[in-house]
Amino acid sequence: MADKGHGGERIREQIEAQGARVVIPRRRHSLKGNGDLDRGLYRYRHLVEN
Repeated sequence: MADKGHGGERIREQIEAQGARVVIPRRRHSLKGNGDLDRGLYRYRHLVEN
């Protein structure tokens, strides 16, 4: 099964281990929530990707 675009704690750990900030929102039903998500940076990342 392929990784989805949102979520994936393993992906988050790999990103953080490389010294980068994670700007991938968690799924709505995630227990950890998205309180730590930098929404401004997420919007910018989304703009660049599209």
